[in-house]
Amino acid sequence: MSASRVRGEGAERPNKRVNLPRPRATLRWGATLAGYARCVRCSPRGSMRRRLYALTCVGVLAVLVGGVVVWRAIASPHYYSRTVQLSSVAYPDLDHAWVTGSTWGNSGFSITGGTIHATADGGANWRAQESSTAWSDPYGIAFANVRYGWLVGGTQPTPGTIPSQDAVILATSDGGATWKRQAFPTNASLTGVACANASLAWVVGDRDILATTDGGANWRLQYTTKTGDLWSIAFADTRHGWAVGDDVILATTDGGMSWRQQAVAKGFFLRSVACGDAHCVWAVGSSDANRDVIVATTNGGADWRVQYTGGGPDSEGASGYFAVACTDVLHGWVVGLGGTVLATTNGGRTWNSQRSGTKTNLHDVAFADAKHGIAVGANVEGDDPMAGKLDGSIVLSTADGGATWYH
Repeated sequence: MSASRVRGEGAERPNKRVNLPRPRATLRWGATLAGYARCVRCSPRGSMRRRLYALTCVGVLAVLVGGVVVWRAIASPHYYSRTVQLSSVAYPDLDHAWVTGSTWGNSGFSITGGTIHATADGGANWRAQESSTAWSDPYGIAFANVRYGWLVGGTQPTPGTIPSQDAVILATSDGGATWKRQAFPTNASLTGVACANASLAWVVGDRDILATTDGGANWRLQYTTKTGDLWSIAFADTRHGWAVGDDVILATTDGGMSWRQQAVAKGFFLRSVACGDAHCVWAVGSSDANRDVIVATTNGGADWRVQYTGGGPDSEGASGYFAVACTDVLHGWVVGLGGTVLATTNGGRTWNSQRSGTKTNLHDVAFADAKHGIAVGANVEGDDPMAGKLDGSIVLSTADGGATWYH
């Protein structure tokens, strides 16, 4: 699921590291895990939703030959091992980024907790900031700047016990050097987070929208919808925001003091939303017509229309578009199933496929500007996240708006 900021938005290393020539400074990663997967949603309302994946994996190596990216099979992933399942990314400036995911046992079976990794040099080096067995399933991470950020995820209960809440909000005010758990007043399963500055932040889950105006010292319930579950939230500034989910698009023009339903056709299951400004917004997901969809508004939500439809979800009926990000009203990106990357440079009048070089499911994407972006993803074998097997995670980066993605 996508974490948003304003305007949209200690894993093991493999035994053998691949060192590539650097024909230009933008080449950051040389190898990646690739695979084909399917995604299904399987949990009821009121419990943490889990996305489940199945795939057959192969590795690939990117080599720049005569200005053309050539992909070759290799034996193992380059950066992340098979013990971290990456799901979310925040990228507030060119140097600083955070990725988060669930940790798995050394054998790759069963979720054991959650972890946060960070870079302060544009991705040349990543380090673990936080690892815990008390929480897992991070659905979203958002940073207002390089110091203040929030994460929402699920709890990891002790076997045989039932937690009072099955969700968690973590916050940092020092760039992730420390993360602290924050209390909130509902039992909602939180799936999305957005922030406008160091004080203002919002989270969504189930049918609730929560907000804080004091950096998380106090969270309060702003709104409960009667329409459908909410999955994602984004703010263009301190006043204009949108929350999307199953058959629902909600909007506010007063920082969440009031929320109103905006017209959208029934049968749209939206998983991510991003704001170019207070007027231009994109949301992605699927429809009950078995099509993947990008919907958009250019007038603050007075009218929403379908901008693009994809080839449709898999046979289980799961959405193939997982996340959307944008940097302004012209430039946007969508990622999803099987390494899908779509991009627009004209406000969505046209959406074009970008070659990611992987078949791994891409769960989230974030851009620091119109050229520099990071996407993360992972694949899991089996239909049960507690009994399946993690086959690895991937981090992609681009320095040319996605014309080329490096691993």
